[in-house]
Amino acid sequence: MGSPLHDLIQYRDLIRLDELYRAETDGLFSEEKLDKTMEILLEILIREAGIFITNIISDDPADKRRAIRSLLNVRLPAAPDKRLIYYIDTLLQHELAQKRIVNAQDISPVFECFPNNSTLGMRKGLK
Repeated sequence: MGSPLHDLIQYRDLIRLDELYRAETDGLFSEEKLDKTMEILLEILIREAGIFITNIISDDPADKRRAIRSLLNVRLPAAPDKRLIYYIDTLLQHELAQKRIVNAQDISPVFECFPNNSTLGMRKGLK
């Protein structure tokens, strides 16, 4: 086992941190693939944690996603399994495709959204 810095450098190379990320697909996929992805992620994280869980997590996608997030939050720092990285990336690409990335120019100033608020009205001159 190498030094922590050496491990970080290897991890940086593994996730290709220096490369511009380009999604391989548009990110959206079927509910069946989403469910399978979450099932595999849960299996990997539960195995890593060394805990025994049966029938605690419902079939609801929101519950599965919450369980994945919880297990990731308590995961001990260690080099991640390549499968873990792949399936987390797959899940996050799907979630990103469902959302819209907001540009700063699209956001209205608060005082324009609430013109009758006297506190916010004082800031109009600060444009």
